[in-house]
Amino acid sequence: MKSGLLTCRLTVLRAGAAADDGLQTVPGAIAALNQRPWALRRDVSDGEVVRAGMMLGSKVARFAVKRTAFTRAIVITDQVEADGLRYDIVGIKEMADRDIELTAVARV
Repeated sequence: MKSGLLTCRLTVLRAGAAADDGLQTVPGAIAALNQRPWALRRDVSDGEVVRAGMMLGSKVARFAVKRTAFTRAIVITDQVEADGLRYDIVGIKEMADRDIELTAVARV
């Protein structure tokens, strides 16, 4: 992926350590990680959202990032912020060109 295509800056958010009070496990506070990778954002079409069975009140996007030690450590329970929206990650896959693609959903 060419660097000129990376026009979106991601903030990766991760929940802190979970607390267990004996009755339930509660995730810790969400905090931004210390790196902000650049990404290529592609919005998913409304037709594809409907075919996937998702709500139309959702914005679905795919973020392609260069594969680094940091981006390989992103997990499905993390969230990303981009362009003022907070997205839940619903899919992570490695691409043939050694990049990583995050599929994410934001409620709008």
